[in-house]
Amino acid sequence: MCDFVIAACRSTDLPAARALLRSPFHMQPIVNASIAALLPADWETFTLTDGTCSCEMYSDSGAENPRPSIEDRIATFRAKHAKPKFRKQGWSDAKIERAVEQMRQDVTPSWHAEFDGLRIDVRRALAELARMTKSVALLVHPFSGSVDTETIRAQRQNISVAKLIDDESPIATDVLYLISPRFTTS
Repeated sequence: MCDFVIAACRSTDLPAARALLRSPFHMQPIVNASIAALLPADWETFTLTDGTCSCEMYSDSGAENPRPSIEDRIATFRAKHAKPKFRKQGWSDAKIERAVEQMRQDVTPSWHAEFDGLRIDVRRALAELARMTKSVALLVHPFSGSVDTETIRAQRQNISVAKLIDDESPIATDVLYLISPRFTTS
């Protein structure tokens, strides 16, 4: 099971999202019907990751399984990419090791810091995007299946930009947060 941070914005705001978020994070578009049903029709959804998932961006102190270590993530990555399916896609030992080295370089100091909820740099980036575009959606979900096909049931909650960047404010899983500078309370 992996946590994924999912964000969404209007299709017209997607270039701004890419410009702001692609440098610090990996953005991958997703098409999940259950998430799309929670949003206006003209919104695009995407995952934000530091690599293969968002487990290092979100920490739930009450979760049964703690956040995996970088070494655990690397071992999983190596095992996955050593399978014949990935070998056919060009994943040689050298390519796997280059990707592992990049994973090690991508590990931020906050990986080792203890935090609960959504990491502060992710909060700040989404807050900046909400200021630029006037609204952004955020959802954190622990996936046990495919990001594109797993059915997600989420509550909806409006949250102000100020509340989002307040590191003490909890960000819960399976809550679709609509973030806007127009909101004055959460």
